[in-house]
Amino acid sequence: MIETMKETRRIWLYSKKTTSEKLYDEHLQISLAIKQQNEELTKHAMASHLCNVEKVFETTESIK
Repeated sequence: MIETMKETRRIWLYSKKTTSEKLYDEHLQISLAIKQQNEELTKHAMASHLCNVEKVFETTESIK
């Protein structure tokens, strides 16, 4: 899991399609939802983030 997270970060930070600002915003949305103790918003923010991470992996795999 740790290695996967490291690789995900590397891909996201250096991806031409995804900027570090987008990654920051996704984590900010998750954090704000947690602080609001809003379970549905937290689930949505996390699912959206994971979906975007999955898309990055799919794109990276198709390039290899």
